[in-house]
Amino acid sequence: MKVRRFRSTCSRLSGLFLPFLAFDAHAQAAKNQAASSQTTSSQAVTSRETLELPVVHIEALSKKPVLAGSIPDTPETAYQVSNKAINILSPGGSGNPYRAISILPSVYAPAIDPYGLASVPGGNKGIRIRGEASQHGNSIGTVDGIPLTGINPGPGYQWLFSNENIEGIEVYQGPIAPDKAGYFTTAGVINTRLRWGEDKPGLEFTQALGSFNLFRTFSRVDSGAMFNNTTRFFVSGSWTDADNWRGPGKGADNNATATFGLTTQITDQFDAKLYFSYAHMRQNTLRPLTYSQTQNLGAYRYFDYSASPGAGYTYINNNRQSYDDWVILSEMTYHFDGNTKLTVKPFYFSERGFALDGMATNGMVRNWQMNHDWYGVTSEISTRLAETDVKFGYWWTSQLPPGPPTSWQMWTPTSSGGLTNGMWSILAQPTSRMETNSAYAMMDKKLGALHLQAGSRFMWQQIAGINVFNNTGTNNLSYDAALSASPGINGMRSVSPHTFSAFLPYLAASYDLTPDLQAIVSAGSNYGGPSFDAFPVYQQNAAAFAARGISADQLWSSIKPETSINIDAGFRWTHQDPVLGMAMLEPRFYYARSRNKNVSYDNGIGINYSQNVGETHAIGGQLMAHWFPKEELDLFASLGYTRNVFDADLPTLPGSSAATIAAAEVKGTQFPDVPNWTFAAGLNWHTRDAWLGGGQLTITPIVNYISDRWGDTTRTQYLPGYATVDLNIAYDYQTPIGLFNASLTVTNLFDKSYIGFVNTSYYQQAQGTSAYYYPGAPRAILGRIALKL
Repeated sequence: MKVRRFRSTCSRLSGLFLPFLAFDAHAQAAKNQAASSQTTSSQAVTSRETLELPVVHIEALSKKPVLAGSIPDTPETAYQVSNKAINILSPGGSGNPYRAISILPSVYAPAIDPYGLASVPGGNKGIRIRGEASQHGNSIGTVDGIPLTGINPGPGYQWLFSNENIEGIEVYQGPIAPDKAGYFTTAGVINTRLRWGEDKPGLEFTQALGSFNLFRTFSRVDSGAMFNNTTRFFVSGSWTDADNWRGPGKGADNNATATFGLTTQITDQFDAKLYFSYAHMRQNTLRPLTYSQTQNLGAYRYFDYSASPGAGYTYINNNRQSYDDWVILSEMTYHFDGNTKLTVKPFYFSERGFALDGMATNGMVRNWQMNHDWYGVTSEISTRLAETDVKFGYWWTSQLPPGPPTSWQMWTPTSSGGLTNGMWSILAQPTSRMETNSAYAMMDKKLGALHLQAGSRFMWQQIAGINVFNNTGTNNLSYDAALSASPGINGMRSVSPHTFSAFLPYLAASYDLTPDLQAIVSAGSNYGGPSFDAFPVYQQNAAAFAARGISADQLWSSIKPETSINIDAGFRWTHQDPVLGMAMLEPRFYYARSRNKNVSYDNGIGINYSQNVGETHAIGGQLMAHWFPKEELDLFASLGYTRNVFDADLPTLPGSSAATIAAAEVKGTQFPDVPNWTFAAGLNWHTRDAWLGGGQLTITPIVNYISDRWGDTTRTQYLPGYATVDLNIAYDYQTPIGLFNASLTVTNLFDKSYIGFVNTSYYQQAQGTSAYYYPGAPRAILGRIALKL
């Protein structure tokens, strides 16, 4: 009822804009008739400059932060980090965006390894925004506005784009505008902006050496503008190798990327972009700790898998990953006139690989095969009507599972380090692809001091049908051979396609109270992850579900999307002083209520499995501050407070035990692994004193603080807070042939020992816990030289 009332209210508010726009257009037409065209044009320009002066002033103060800041001139809650911050916080050159945005308000993204190279198999990739986790892989990420991620338990795009090929990263929080094409938006949207071809010809070379035998080489060649300044392209490649920081094995095992980008203007009205990137990624998986082991980090900080081939499922080579990913994306834009354009962005993504995981539950080694692809297109037409920017868009994606997993093969480890007797735990084949559709409309209008945005998004998904095959007689066979040898389909364990949808309204406004102060408010509905993880749990526990008369398709058809109502309100204050310099201060307060949250627990069957049954809310506040006291010094700070709790107990089946009912009584409890407070601060200071020989010295320290938290819902697994410091010192010198850069980066400068990433769900009981704890990365030193010709 509350959701319907909210949607009705948003519809009424959006409807108010229609007569207003008509009145504005009528008034403009009357003005045009009352004066000559030239006079009217002059008056319009003068009026626009006078009315919008505060907005221009605000943009000038925070347009390009050296490290991190707000995205200006928008009522959205939106932040950005620069390429410089990416290279300091994720210095291994990987395109993993998580660690780089850890300095933004209410973002918690701990360092699993020193260089941003580690991949955790499965769903949660190690980030929470306002306490909400990225579900089913990096499902909240986009690249140049393209939803490349999907429902993907593999590494996905996170290692496809080298840091040197990234301009920056944008993060959108709270109510997400309809034109942001994220799959699941309850945790926000992370957009990586690519660095396309440069206007001038150039050659870049970077060589890095670091702790744990990191060795990384990157090179890039830019063509510069060609063919009457209509075309430019670049090619780049990288090679990375590093040891595992916690024990034997490799953190990056001869990893490589190859990239090509082309930008061209075909006619005066039509231009196009094409981008191709390939990544070969291999590494040993880091070993998680149990909670009891976290209580003695002196002994277990460097605890990892064994180098002994006879160690069974804990042998390091039985816990590794190997993937080959490639993507091709394009952007085509046709300009009908100065106000109207059509933009189409088709893409294709391929991922081939596997993850070997030693299973403590049965001593076997699981081979999770991920051979899948996905493709799609985003399209948008934008124009200007009645002094209002209007856009209509649609995006569609088709994906082949996993997720959920369709091929799990269990192997018995041998004393010599080999694997034998491969049995299919899940032998399945999709009967249809997973398809995601999203249509949206949005308007953006400025009326003097008032900036308005309104729109809506309609999202619908068809989840795949999957046939599960009996595994009799399929031991030691490949996937294709096992399908052929199987005696038939198991109907009780198979699922049919299922479709669900959601309507997501959006409304936002900012008002310039003074030339230095804006009031900002936004409201809207977001979309969260369905409980796809119920499928593999059913396959591993089919007998228990069947005893209750529950088929896999019954679980599959009960899946529904999480939806949330989000409200943000705050201010943006900017000020310029001849003595104190320029400053920006942006506090925000937020509230969110979620329905059908994906929660993994036992409802009385005796099995923990994913269910869209959680009713929760979050309340909090955050602050972004930015200060330029002088030209050579830039300072920033971010602060976040969040409280995420259940509003109701979890439902249980009739006849459930007293212990099951007690475990489901979670009303008022905080989510696991959600710190109440996050804080980050840093500065970027540079100087060109004569003693530097004409070069520039830059010093950049960054501090991150995370308050204490709990690893379980019942608050018995306590994790203390911690703070880390990262430091970068760089020297730039303009040589006769090009720009030379030498830098030294030290991550976790004081070698703080702590527990960072916790791989857990929104609900986690201490008994029978499946939570996995990962020690934070230790101090690491990285030296880097670069030459840009």
